[in-house]
Amino acid sequence: DFQYCGKGPPTKDLAYYFFSSVGSLDEDASLQFYLDQLTQRLSSSSSDKVPTMEQLRDSLELAYCDYFRFMSGWGYWGSGVGGEKRVKGVLDRLDGGRDLGSEEAYEQAVLREYG
Repeated sequence: DFQYCGKGPPTKDLAYYFFSSVGSLDEDASLQFYLDQLTQRLSSSSSDKVPTMEQLRDSLELAYCDYFRFMSGWGYWGSGVGGEKRVKGVLDRLDGGRDLGSEEAYEQAVLREYG
């Protein structure tokens, strides 16, 4: 929740958990467990709102970027889950290692890459 109250993707909480609390935990197994539990708890009328594993992973990668941004202002602690390397990978996916020049250009790149 990054010290924020309000709506947001649940992967923000997962990023916080993985980044700051669990070092060597198998992330894939944990995500599968999370998705299985989420799927079981949603009613059949909400089944169209259950993300796929790919959507969950994409959202988590973006949440890691947001968490890393947050931590840049506070200082880093926790397991790190390869934070800098993961964030660089996402940014490289968005901009190929070059500044896109505007917030709008990055918004378009996020939509292009993560839909």
